[in-house]
Amino acid sequence: MKNLKKWLMVLMASFMLVGVVEGCSSAGTETEDTETEDNQTDDGTETEGTEDDSQPDENGQ
Repeated sequence: MKNLKKWLMVLMASFMLVGVVEGCSSAGTETEDTETEDNQTDDGTETEGTEDDSQPDENGQ
């Protein structure tokens, strides 16, 4: 049982290490296209502001 726990800990540590290495690598993540789905409308034009701008705040204003 101790041997199984030891191997599970090694396996989980290796998955964490792979995740950190993948998360920290920045090769090939740069994009030149600044238009994203968030600032596009259905017809393909850019919007000004965000969707939250049109909703009233807590005071109803």
